[in-house]
Amino acid sequence: MTPGHSEARLMRQPIVDRNRNLVGFELLYAGAHEGSTSRRTAEIVSDLFHGVGVEHVLGTLVGHVDVDSEFLGSRLVEVLPPERVRLELGDTVGSTAETVARCQALRGLGYRLVADNYWGDRDRIGAILQHIDSIKVDLDWVTPDQLSAVARPFAGRKKLIAEKVESSEQFQLAMAQGFDYFQGFHFARPEMLTGKRPAVDPAALMRLINFVVKDADSIEIENEFKRQPLLTVQLLKLANSAAVGMRTPASTLREAIMRLGRRALQTWLQLLVYTANSTGASPLLHTAAMRGKLMELVAAETRPEVSEFSDRALLVGLLSLMHVVFGRTQAQFVAELELDADLKEALESRTGPLGELQVVEAREAAAGACQLPEKCDAAAMNRLEMEAFRWATEVALPQ
Repeated sequence: MTPGHSEARLMRQPIVDRNRNLVGFELLYAGAHEGSTSRRTAEIVSDLFHGVGVEHVLGTLVGHVDVDSEFLGSRLVEVLPPERVRLELGDTVGSTAETVARCQALRGLGYRLVADNYWGDRDRIGAILQHIDSIKVDLDWVTPDQLSAVARPFAGRKKLIAEKVESSEQFQLAMAQGFDYFQGFHFARPEMLTGKRPAVDPAALMRLINFVVKDADSIEIENEFKRQPLLTVQLLKLANSAAVGMRTPASTLREAIMRLGRRALQTWLQLLVYTANSTGASPLLHTAAMRGKLMELVAAETRPEVSEFSDRALLVGLLSLMHVVFGRTQAQFVAELELDADLKEALESRTGPLGELQVVEAREAAAGACQLPEKCDAAAMNRLEMEAFRWATEVALPQ
């Protein structure tokens, strides 16, 4: 494993419809940590969004995630995009007044809830039934003779999912009882997916959480993100996801923070703290930080009348090496971020209005004996490089 990374591991098992068409996956914990369902769910979510990758795991389909009462009641659940995730409520969730209220609130936010491990124990789900979309029945828990009685009250009213379907006979029986979706070894065994989850500094996460909790000025939050290239990448992915209903991609840190909102930002940071692994300094991150700062300074020097241009230049520099950190090609990484055309152009081909990155990279390789940015002489460039180096050294290396 590359230094500064932990291994992202999760399993997925296909869920199919009555015509055996793939409609989604159940996401299963495959890590080494023991612990509560809540902890395992947090690991799955972190590996899904920050390790293996949503598109790689789910494509355009949905993922089913087990949640217990602890995770259901926490704000961590609201990090999950409701369009991509179904929440499976296990038999430990119960039907307390708090659970009923929480289920109602989550339905109001667009989440779809699944009653998992149902075997006819109506009392367990009775109070939350009005908020439930689907009922999942484990065929290991009911006999063929019991299946009709278990399914009949919900057929046509709720979506029925048959789990542990291991033979053609079980599949045909479940279809005859009105089941809509099916999962089990008869169709496919769980598949292991792996990736690299970049480690982030827990201290940096806590600083950001404290900024959000005390309702600090947005500039303070933005400045802290500038010090954390990995977190900047992940923030952009989240802000540009379908979960926040965006119509055009966020193209600056400020815009991404505003798009996400303080509450969602705090929840996301808490999830990262929950699953973070600390890491030492990375020369690669130091280089990315220096590039970002130098591009910001050059942009401010050459186009002082356009303040947003320097913000976007900073972002290009910070992102320029992150594809290596995340184990992607440059093209794959840019596609995942769903960036504006000028940012894509700068990162993929080092051209366009933000193409100064080409000059910055050339100066890194040639120790200064190369082309200068427009409107920036050698003395100015040397001054900006020294300022960028000092800034990057302060923020990217441990003191």
